[in-house]
Amino acid sequence: MSSRKMRLFTGIAIPQAITDRLEAVVATLRPTAAVRWSPLANLHITTKFIGHWAEDSREQLKQALAAVRAPGKLEIAVSGFGFYPNPNHPKVFFAGVKAPLLTPLHHAIEDALEPLGCPREDRAFSPHLTTGPSRG
Repeated sequence: MSSRKMRLFTGIAIPQAITDRLEAVVATLRPTAAVRWSPLANLHITTKFIGHWAEDSREQLKQALAAVRAPGKLEIAVSGFGFYPNPNHPKVFFAGVKAPLLTPLHHAIEDALEPLGCPREDRAFSPHLTTGPSRG
């Protein structure tokens, strides 16, 4: 019998103070930008995209993640906005994130999940808050 698959990622919730500040900025941008704005209550920093995972292997995943420890107090600063891949061909509108300890946390999560068959990312870790994909 085949197990149902779930699309998973690990992430960090955003403190309300940051969400409140972003709401003020987004409120001014909302009428001027052709973007499907993400609900700010859903904002998070993705620390690892896992992808499709068998539901019957969920406990194994939870145990591996439970062993991961933060490398220290995570201090997060939101700094600037941008478009991915670029302003001329925007696919995603994002807020930049500066948090030096997020990269070691990302690597610790990858170390914990790789033995379970979850591949490492091919590209460098780039923490951000996706505030909205473009409409086009």
